[in-house]
Amino acid sequence: IIYRLIEEYIEWLEKEKTAELQREFEGIVPPGKIRILPGYIFRRCDPAIVGIEVLGGTIRSGTPLMRSDGRYIGEIQQIQHMGKSLKEAKAGDEVAISIKGNIMVGRHIRENDILYTDIPLDHVKILVTKFKKILPPDALNVLKEIIKIKSSKEPEYAAFLPQL
Repeated sequence: IIYRLIEEYIEWLEKEKTAELQREFEGIVPPGKIRILPGYIFRRCDPAIVGIEVLGGTIRSGTPLMRSDGRYIGEIQQIQHMGKSLKEAKAGDEVAISIKGNIMVGRHIRENDILYTDIPLDHVKILVTKFKKILPPDALNVLKEIIKIKSSKEPEYAAFLPQL
């Protein structure tokens, strides 16, 4: 009976640790890379609504976006697929997103543009130290690209590149 109790306790503890990590991961901006699909511009501004393909990583509602030159674009307001709202979209998904912010499709972003999630420095630190081993390979590659983009404007990001 004692061995069974110990095994059950260890199993419960592992589940709790996994759940805690999942909650913490949901609180940070994940690495993500998207491409605006040509011919799928549904609204040009207030908010901009475009069809996208997730090229790597994950995107979520509330995630800030930047262009490949590091310029902040706006925040993902909502993600939809076939008229249904989604919490997140992963690599390979083709969905529609609404982007709130002072952007206009055709002026600030265009069809076929590649956009990245705009990850703050403290979130990069957490991703590199805690979640590096559990991130899928495509998300790690996107994280490297994001760090390279951000380090051109903010040198403190460059310190995390050798750790990946």
